[in-house]
Amino acid sequence: MIVITIMGMLVGVTLGGVLPMLHAYRLSSSAGQLQADLAYGSQLSGKLNVPIEFRFYRHDDLNSGRNLKAFRSYQLVKRDGKTGDVIPLNRITHFEIGIVIHELENFSGILDIGEQDAGQQDPTIPLGNQTSDEYSYIEIQYRPDGSTTLPKDKIWCVTLVNENRADEDILPENFRTLVINPVTGSVRKY
Repeated sequence: MIVITIMGMLVGVTLGGVLPMLHAYRLSSSAGQLQADLAYGSQLSGKLNVPIEFRFYRHDDLNSGRNLKAFRSYQLVKRDGKTGDVIPLNRITHFEIGIVIHELENFSGILDIGEQDAGQQDPTIPLGNQTSDEYSYIEIQYRPDGSTTLPKDKIWCVTLVNENRADEDILPENFRTLVINPVTGSVRKY
């Protein structure tokens, strides 16, 4: 009995330290990938010499079974000049499990751009084992000269947090913020 009690206490102490570390790793991993993909979008626009859209998607988390819409994924797309159809340039990238963009514009100024609902020319997006056209998105457009369509009079940031803390009025202890320069398209991670 004593051995089982001691082992139970050790497991409890260990899990208490491991879970915050796991969450910090997921935040860092998602922020690093997002920073790299934003930079890639800027470079791809210059290489192809066409405007490239970087879209952040708001949708349910079908993997967890919860119907909680949040900005959970993103993708690079371009528009067909003749038809206006949206052409995906890469697969949709989902943030790590439990990581979303903070819902308040104070912390994620990028949300101030304005959300759009998916239209007929927009692709369906894969969510788990199915696809969906029930999503909304915000987009940043990269121009071939490296600039963006973001207005230059504001600091544009994206803050990643744990899904359970995404609508709080204050930032949690653990978060990652990326700041996008609207003139050069460069991204800094904090």
